[in-house]
Parts: sequence; structure tokens; C-alpha cells
Amino acid sequence: MQPLRILLSEGSTLSARQTVTVLGRSGHRVDLCDPDPRCLSSWSRYVGRTLRCPAMGEDPEGYLEFVVQHLQTHMMMECKTWNPTGFLQMALPGQQAVEVEHVGSQLTVAVGAALSIL
Repeated sequence: MQPLRILLSEGSTLSARQTVTVLGRSGHRVDLCDPDPRCLSSWSRYVGRTLRCPAMGEDPEGYLEFVVQHLQTHMMMECKTWNPTGFLQMALPGQQAVEVEHVGSQLTVAVGAALSIL
């Protein structure tokens, strides 16, 4: 199997550290995306680069923008944003509709992060 270029969405947990080790031993190139450039997994010999990104919990839109930009410019992948609530027709008062639209973009980041670990 040809080695893959993999971008992990965080590197602070023991699970991420174990994932880096397994992927690295399999010959894959692993980069990390984490707000802490000295996170636990960054010390692994299998990590090529640790990219400092906005914290997903504090700035989900900034995190999504960072990841999409990295994938497009460094990994040459075409990316499209997707709002999972976009197909819903909402009959909400104005302010609540705005709040749901804002939460929808945060949900996009959460869904993308969840899909990245599958």
C-alpha cells in the first residue's frame, strides 16, 4: 500500500499519540493540527509537522478555516464547506433563525472532526 499523508485534527490526547505511532509505523506521513505546538503527540518521531491552529472549542469557524486552507494549499485537496442544517426550512423568529444559522457552522466543524477520526 502507498503511504498516505495524514493530518490529525488534534495531538493532545493519548489516543492521538497512539494513532500517530500506529500510522507512523505503517509508513504513513503524519502531521498534527493543534493549538499547542508542544502537544503530547508532537514529540513523536513519526510526526512530520505540528501546525498551530485555533482551538476548536473556542473558535470553531477559525479552526475550520485553518484546516480547509491547509488542505487546499499544502495537501492539494479541493475542499468545500457544507452546512448540515442548510436543507432545513426553519419557521423561527428572526433572532432564533440567526442563532441556528451560527450554530450550524459550528456543527459543521464538529461533524468534520468526527468524520476525520473514522
